[in-house]
Amino acid sequence: HPTKPFSFYIEALTALKQAFPDKTLKGFTAVEIDFFSSISGLSVDEVLKKLKHAGLEMMPGGGAEIFAPDVRNVICPEKISAERWLEIHETAHKNGILTNATMLYGHIEKDEHKMAHLETLRKRITFKSHCEGEYKLDDYHPASIKRADREKKYRVDEKESENRKLVPVW
Repeated sequence: HPTKPFSFYIEALTALKQAFPDKTLKGFTAVEIDFFSSISGLSVDEVLKKLKHAGLEMMPGGGAEIFAPDVRNVICPEKISAERWLEIHETAHKNGILTNATMLYGHIEKDEHKMAHLETLRKRITFKSHCEGEYKLDDYHPASIKRADREKKYRVDEKESENRKLVPVW
């Protein structure tokens, strides 16, 4: 919620972990972590340490979309840059927080954008984490979108045949 202070999220995680100690808490995209850093005045590292201490164990991969700046500047100019998304996920891994990664495709990107996205994830997240001793990327999920109306609003539309091609490449 954009008007809540960072402490609200810490208190919520703490309460959830106390109420459900055996459950894994997964929440907050890299975009939200960046927002928490902004509203709290803390570094991303400090934000993630506080969230982990409160019970956060995993993060979803939302906000990745397509990493190519020329595509990203058209489809999601309001979101953090791909570099910032990657930095936040790398910092989460350093703090022992598992993450997911997504790729939202089916808009204006080309095949080379999709392959570059996968290669970036492989080099920056998967391979790097594996070299540090373990995989920290828990899941990769490609999702296609379709235009829902003339106002260029998009909705997720799973294309199994395309997804089947993208997952083995991963």
